[in-house]
Amino acid sequence: MNHLKTVYAKSPLRTNLDKLQKTLKFEKLSKDDKFQTHQARTFNQEKLRKRLALMCIKDNHPFRIVKHEEFRELMNEAEPKFKMPDRWTVARDYLKIYGEELLKLKKMFSL
Repeated sequence: MNHLKTVYAKSPLRTNLDKLQKTLKFEKLSKDDKFQTHQARTFNQEKLRKRLALMCIKDNHPFRIVKHEEFRELMNEAEPKFKMPDRWTVARDYLKIYGEELLKLKKMFSL
């Protein structure tokens, strides 16, 4: 058993990397540009969950989209560290966003 722990600790394929470690994001400045710009970014589970809820809101997707196999594969390819929430969690995130937006509107109209 101790041997397995040692081998696992040295393995380059292990997936439990430092959560604060940044990854590089490459993107072209324009379609015709040959040069790419890059920036370091940190994975943020909560930010991605919020973006998922906003996608459901803006594009009128059902919350059950998180159960679709193709969507899961897409998200895994885009960000392997992302833990896909269930549809109930997306619904709670949706209600949280609704509450935040409602407060913004109340502030805006109370002026």
